Amino acid sequence: MSTPLPTFHNLRLSLSSTILILHLSNPPTNAFTTSLYTSLISALDYATSRNNLTCLLITGSGNYFTSGVDFIDQSENYNESIVKQFMLKFMNFPIPIIACLNGPAIGIGATLLYHCDYIFGSSTRNNGKRNYVLMPFTKWCLAPEFCSSVLLGRRMGVGTEMLLFGERVSIKKLADLGFLRTEPKYTPKTILNHTKEYIINNLSSHVHSRESAMLFVKLTRLKRNKDLRLEEVMNNEMKEIAKRVDRGEVREAVLKGFSKL
Repeated sequence: MSTPLPTFHNLRLSLSSTILILHLSNPPTNAFTTSLYTSLISALDYATSRNNLTCLLITGSGNYFTSGVDFIDQSENYNESIVKQFMLKFMNFPIPIIACLNGPAIGIGATLLYHCDYIFGSSTRNNGKRNYVLMPFTKWCLAPEFCSSVLLGRRMGVGTEMLLFGERVSIKKLADLGFLRTEPKYTPKTILNHTKEYIINNLSSHVHSRESAMLFVKLTRLKRNKDLRLEEVMNNEMKEIAKRVDRGEVREAVLKGFSKL
């Protein structure tokens, strides 16, 4: 008899073959709150304890992947220790992390993509409009987060569009640049099934797939983290965020920005 998966009020877990799926489930936009960070930390710990997984898949429920940090929650309950704990566990997770973008990925929803090993995205949203990724830090008087100052800051072109100018970048454009995978058949309602099918056919079904997957992560993402000293980068970014999170003009800019999403 299989052991029941952990349950959380803002995060749903499911299992497909050897893929553990994290469904962000904090309506209406799956915003990151202190509570969601805590749930994700517990889910990552649980996933680490399972010795039969080949990858972790993260997606959103409803119309968004995530709208990013809930600024009202974080300005009142900002807990740097919890945020840092989540980031360290996510960036150093020992098996591949796959993102499945069913809707817009904003703020930390965008920066965490640079710690994923592969990304699938629907080019459209449930309302038929273009799906996109957005890092609005400069427009909202905030600092870059989750090592984006290094992982994007050295890139010209789309990296500058996203990080310096805070422009929406469409899923199609990111696919053209090789950042993620999209196909016409990927819609917000079908992309999760297509993603699972692709992973099962091309990774999970292979002999010694877990061993091979862990070696891949060790030689790529984990080596990059060490070479670029990303934990130090993350700490420096978080110091700047802590200075700004409760400033009135920042709150005003964020609330104004959210109204335009």
